[in-house]
Amino acid sequence: MPYGRLSYSSLYLNRDTIKYYVDHFLKFRPSILRGYPSFINEIAEYIIEKDINIPFIIKGIQLTAECAFDFQIKNIEKAFKTRVFLQYGHSEQCVYTYTKDNTYEYYCSPFYGLVEVLDPHGKQVRKGEIGEIVATSFYKTAMPFIRYKTGDLAWFEGNENGIVKIKKIEGRTQDFVYRKNGEKISITAIVFGQHYRAFRNIKKWQIVQNKMGEITINIIKGENFSKDDELEIINKFRNIAGIEVRLNFVDRIELTKRGKFRFVIVDLKP
Repeated sequence: MPYGRLSYSSLYLNRDTIKYYVDHFLKFRPSILRGYPSFINEIAEYIIEKDINIPFIIKGIQLTAECAFDFQIKNIEKAFKTRVFLQYGHSEQCVYTYTKDNTYEYYCSPFYGLVEVLDPHGKQVRKGEIGEIVATSFYKTAMPFIRYKTGDLAWFEGNENGIVKIKKIEGRTQDFVYRKNGEKISITAIVFGQHYRAFRNIKKWQIVQNKMGEITINIIKGENFSKDDELEIINKFRNIAGIEVRLNFVDRIELTKRGKFRFVIVDLKP
């Protein structure tokens, strides 16, 4: 096939099927990859673990639909030996953004919609400040779609010739957990701003919060996961965020109906 496209389902990827995904990928020899960070990272980790050489050039990889964490970007670049680009948008068709280089600064298309980054009072934040992404669609013709509050947070990096620039999209506002007093703590600060030795021994994990000040972490253990890893996770959450942790060891973590992986699920009862 000289050109074309092929889609892989993230819903069926697991320890038993991943070999077939990789084998087919190596035969298909794609020049560009685009997909969920969690899905492509899982493939990348397998390639690194098995020391698989990719005997063709991949021009680039675009990650979309989920927040891409730094460790995922590093794994993917290492496994596929190419550059990663990020894309952010919605099925509501009001925001389309893309990155150009490894600064991972997003450029918002001025043809697709108007993007604002606003504080809790609806005022535009200043450069370098964080706010909620609010967007007005230029793409919808059936009815107006004006100042849609996305629930996503980002750092505003200014407006250059009508192109709004943002950086470090935090993802949905639920990508936080809550202390007992109701104070919210960014998962980026607790998890990815720290250096967990346990990372090496965890295949996948997911944080679930149903009660203020307490979380459950679903963990798929690696072969070398130990009691020391358990204690490190529990103690860091307790000492850094004042949050109590229960570990739940599982064989599989369910994806959403659209095949996405949700790292944080917050469902606090009133």
